[in-house]
Amino acid sequence: MVKNILQLLGFILLTICCKAQEFTNVVDSLGYKQGRWIEYKPLPTRIAKNGLKIYSADSSTVYFQDLYFYEGECYLEKQVGEYKNSLREGPWTLYWPSGNLKGHLNYSQGIPLGEFIIYYESGTPAIRGNISYNLHCKHETYDENGNLIRVIEGVPEGLIKNF
Repeated sequence: MVKNILQLLGFILLTICCKAQEFTNVVDSLGYKQGRWIEYKPLPTRIAKNGLKIYSADSSTVYFQDLYFYEGECYLEKQVGEYKNSLREGPWTLYWPSGNLKGHLNYSQGIPLGEFIIYYESGTPAIRGNISYNLHCKHETYDENGNLIRVIEGVPEGLIKNF
C-alpha cells in the first residue's frame, strides 16, 4: 500500500516537473526558429528625427530621406510569441521593462496582421487598430487619459516597422 502511494507521488512529481519545463527559443536542424520564443528588443527612450539630402547622379534631383537618431537611454521590450519556420505566427504579447503589459498583435507568416493594441505603461490604451493583408491600417491613438486624439488610415510604415 505504501509502495503504491510512493509510486503515485513519484509519478505526480515527475509529471509536474516535465510540465513545468517549457521549451523556448528552439532552432531546428535547418536553423529555423520554431515554437514559443521570448525575445528582448532594445528600444530608445527618445528619438531625434533629422533629414538627409540625397542628390541624383546629375544633381538635378534632390531626395529627402528621414533618418532617426536615437538619444538617451534604451529599454528592453519583452516580446513573447510563436515562430514557424523563422516567421512570427499568431498572437504576440509585448511587455514593458516593469513587466506591465505593453500590447498584443497578431502575425501571419511574419507579417503583422489583424487587430492590435498598444498600451501606455499605466495600462491605458495608446494605439488600437487593425492591419489588413495589403498592410492597409486603420488605427486610433489615445492620450494617457484615454481620450481619442486622432484616427489614422493608410499604410503606416513607421508603425509596422516598430513591430
